[in-house]
Amino acid sequence: MTERVTVQVWLKEAVLDPQGQAVQKALTREGLPGVKSVRQGKAFFIEFEDESGKSQEDLNQLIEKLARDLLSNPVIEDFQVIWPSEPDARVIDYLEGDA
Repeated sequence: MTERVTVQVWLKEAVLDPQGQAVQKALTREGLPGVKSVRQGKAFFIEFEDESGKSQEDLNQLIEKLARDLLSNPVIEDFQVIWPSEPDARVIDYLEGDA
């Protein structure tokens, strides 16, 4: 069974985000009113074939571990694992190379 999961990673609130600040200034300069803050981050769109028979809870624990140990730096970054109940068409297009 094909599984899809998204892992979003971003800097912790206490960590200075110069890229986010630069983007905030650029958005304001380009005319977007009322920009209060911008935080930069990254997203991992993961698609895999699950033939292990693992439960959803076991898969979630594995992805959480991988996100913490491999995809993020827990000293300066937070992350969120998102299992879409209905896949976003944009993510599917991206994964299939149609983006």
